[in-house]
Amino acid sequence: MPTDERGFFGLNKSRHSAGMTLAEILVVLAIITTVAGMVAFAVGNAYKKQQAKACLTNMLMIEAYHS
Repeated sequence: MPTDERGFFGLNKSRHSAGMTLAEILVVLAIITTVAGMVAFAVGNAYKKQQAKACLTNMLMIEAYHS
């Protein structure tokens, strides 16, 4: 089997391709942070809606009890 400078799938591999660069790490962290923020916002909104529905249900039950 001949040895050459080609890596997996025949792509060229450089001598310094062992890890990620700082810029790549920062981009990945920015994407993860953005997605986490969007998920936290959506969960917060869902929780507020659930609380509002529970409050309305309780008010209707109190009104029905006193009628």
